[in-house]
Amino acid sequence: MTATQKTSSELSFFAEKQLCIDLIRDVVDADGSQSSSYFDDRVAKLLVILDRYQEQSQLLGTHIVELINPINEGLLRYLKDAEVGFRASS
Repeated sequence: MTATQKTSSELSFFAEKQLCIDLIRDVVDADGSQSSSYFDDRVAKLLVILDRYQEQSQLLGTHIVELINPINEGLLRYLKDAEVGFRASS
């Protein structure tokens, strides 16, 4: 891979990084009123993007934390809501 190709690949990922984060947020922040096709569509798009980097996983490595943050934030919100609900029912 030439330096130009490597730079092109990295720039391509940066352009897709925000799209990946947005797709993850769409799934994590969904309120349950969305259809299953809503989730299927977003997950399919995310998988297409991430599959492109299967052979170049080092390009994803420096961005994993940013990709995982929306999932972590959603889990923490869920746990907090569950705790509030548990305390209210006690």
